[in-house]
Amino acid sequence: MPKRTRITIVLLSLLVVLGAAAVILQKQSRSQASFFSEFAVSDTSNITSIILTDRDNRTITLERISPGEWKLNKAYTANSVVIESLLKTLYNIEVKGLVAKSAHNAAVSNMAARNTYVRIYQKVPRIRLGKMNLFPHIKMTKSYYVGGPTQDHLGTYMKLPDNDRIYITYVPGQNAFLSLRYSTSESDWRDHTIIALTIQHIKSVEAEIPGRPDESYRIEKTGERTFNMYQYYDKPVTIPLDSIRVLEFLAAFRNIKYEGLINDITQERRDSILNSVPMQTLTITGTDNRKHTIVTFRRKSPYAFDEVTGKVLQWDRDRLYALINDGKDLTLCQFYVFDEILKPFTWFRADFNPAEQGSFSEEQL
Repeated sequence: MPKRTRITIVLLSLLVVLGAAAVILQKQSRSQASFFSEFAVSDTSNITSIILTDRDNRTITLERISPGEWKLNKAYTANSVVIESLLKTLYNIEVKGLVAKSAHNAAVSNMAARNTYVRIYQKVPRIRLGKMNLFPHIKMTKSYYVGGPTQDHLGTYMKLPDNDRIYITYVPGQNAFLSLRYSTSESDWRDHTIIALTIQHIKSVEAEIPGRPDESYRIEKTGERTFNMYQYYDKPVTIPLDSIRVLEFLAAFRNIKYEGLINDITQERRDSILNSVPMQTLTITGTDNRKHTIVTFRRKSPYAFDEVTGKVLQWDRDRLYALINDGKDLTLCQFYVFDEILKPFTWFRADFNPAEQGSFSEEQL
């Protein structure tokens, strides 16, 4: 065999070996990458829905309505901040490793005691031709179980449905376990907005202050910056009003939020709150004629007295209760937010000096 031929054969053989080795290394690399990203979603922008179900069969369904807008259980607007946190987790989550054999039984017990089944649906193409995506359809692309934290609370147990291996997962750069981000409590996912109407979308506001009919009123918008005001709900106001204060009051309804839902309190405590005399009942009617009613109640002070003045404190100066959503939800709110909309009629008089009076909440306490 000629020398040149032998050299050619050797070179070809070497190329074949190198090519085979490259393929093997590439497969190993992909396998390793797949292992570490077993639970991650590489493109969260095409997620259409996420379903979370716990051992008690409580289910959270999150559906994307439009970019940045999600629906919770087909009934409520989902909290955009909490949704964004979950999406970042889905994108960044990595596998730290498999549970050691010595700890496997303990991890199995952990998963059995508490777990949440996660299903992720995405809009994906049936056919990919280069950069072309053809025949998109909605498909469940990920499903797994989320357990509790590891003993050091730096990882979270997770498991795939089709095998018994238990993984330890984490988000690089974050020393936290991930279970809470897959909560099945509806209150954790709800948007905290009570009302978000701009002044252009408000038709009228009625404020009823029990026991103080002279301070109760109704404001009806007649134009972009014009309005009529009534006392006792139907008596036209003839005294001069501070129109700037009225317009600022109406503008405050653009972003009123509660601090937290408290629907899980005992029925006895709920009845105690709702059977007390309201601070004020607000009825806001939008230009679409939809009515939003907010009934506010005082909250007992968590402190017996003021540490500075020594004054006995009966009512909380920082927080109050508000009944919203047609009486379905009882919420805890901050006076910091509500002071802007809890105004007596006197507040709007042109001859009234706000500097001479504290907030309406303080007056009521």
